[in-house]
Amino acid sequence: MSVSSTMVSLNNGLKMPILGLGTWKSKPGEVQAAVAHAIKSGYRHIDCAAVYGNEKEVGEGIKAGGVDRGDLFITSKLWNTKHHPEDVEGACKETLSDLGLDYLDLYLIHWPVGFERGDNKFPKNEDGTVRYDVDTHPTDTWLAMEK
Repeated sequence: MSVSSTMVSLNNGLKMPILGLGTWKSKPGEVQAAVAHAIKSGYRHIDCAAVYGNEKEVGEGIKAGGVDRGDLFITSKLWNTKHHPEDVEGACKETLSDLGLDYLDLYLIHWPVGFERGDNKFPKNEDGTVRYDVDTHPTDTWLAMEK
């Protein structure tokens, strides 16, 4: 039995391998080789996110894995500073560009709360607490992701 043989069916008909390679905390200069090795070893699900800062290298690993794109299941995530509906499409396009892909199989909201909009991935108040976006409702984020 390969690592990708057990699947779960999603409500849209896609089948997702239940075991995947996560790329969080992957070391720069090593994640490309790790992703390529995982794919060559039978992994078909790769989990990544823009905030990990390594999607370009993950994309290089996907390409080096030598498997047709249609045989892979790629998940990525919208980061918390991009929850505003006007930011969602651009964030997704940046992820696709960084990964060198035309589409994702699954695009998730990384955390259920948005942070203040902008390029600072972890905006803070003066007291060190996270500065949240209290004006954008998660439903509005989701609807923008559905476009």
